Amino acid sequence: MDAIDTLHDYISALSARAVDTPFPPIPRSTRGDGTVYVEWRRGSYWLICEERGEEYWRREATDMDDAAFQLMSIVTGEVVRDRELAVREKASRQSTGLGDYSRWNWMYQEIELMSAIKESYGARTRANYADVLTRSPLSKDEIDAARYPIPSTLI
Repeated sequence: MDAIDTLHDYISALSARAVDTPFPPIPRSTRGDGTVYVEWRRGSYWLICEERGEEYWRREATDMDDAAFQLMSIVTGEVVRDRELAVREKASRQSTGLGDYSRWNWMYQEIELMSAIKESYGARTRANYADVLTRSPLSKDEIDAARYPIPSTLI
């Protein structure tokens, strides 16, 4: 078992706390489609995003827990944004008025899911989105379209 297998086992154990679906295998080389893959180099995990032969970013994880957080953040972010899009599309088809967009709807869900996985992951995700919303606040329309309570510190 190598370092990436160990990372996968660690992530699988964490994610089992919150989801029924097993965590997917960790890619070890580029797929060329922007999927993040992981390399183990010089005693560190490196997360790399490459598409069509061009490297977009490369991040060194500080340790295995940081690598797990970063990978789980990517996966849970995709899951909750897909879930939120499906809700909005269904609402649009049914003309329920719930089709309005708010970044908070998926931010909230990601914070909750990451918190269920590991409390410190939820706190880290919450702090990240608080920083994002400080730089780019929710619009009045996004506040009105939010389906989840928005902490007063973020408005």
